Amino acid sequence: MSLFEQVFADRHAYSAYDRLKNDLDNLEIEIIGAAADFQALQDGFKNYYRGFASFYVKCINSNSPQRKQVGIRLCRLEYENLYAALQTV
Repeated sequence: MSLFEQVFADRHAYSAYDRLKNDLDNLEIEIIGAAADFQALQDGFKNYYRGFASFYVKCINSNSPQRKQVGIRLCRLEYENLYAALQTV
């Protein structure tokens, strides 16, 4: 059984997915729980991407053209997550 078949074995789940899949840019996820739990999650997200950001800066500032390209490509791939994490400083 494929992963798709496992995830969408429930036809109601597939129906909900099918309605949403073309409008994922407008999807909002609400996290319900204690404020401390949310703060811990937000701090973890921020610290995780800060670590990536410092690695990317080292790559971009490298004397190696290949390493610079890697840093630039990674920044492009992770731009939205990096931006969001750095806004929570």
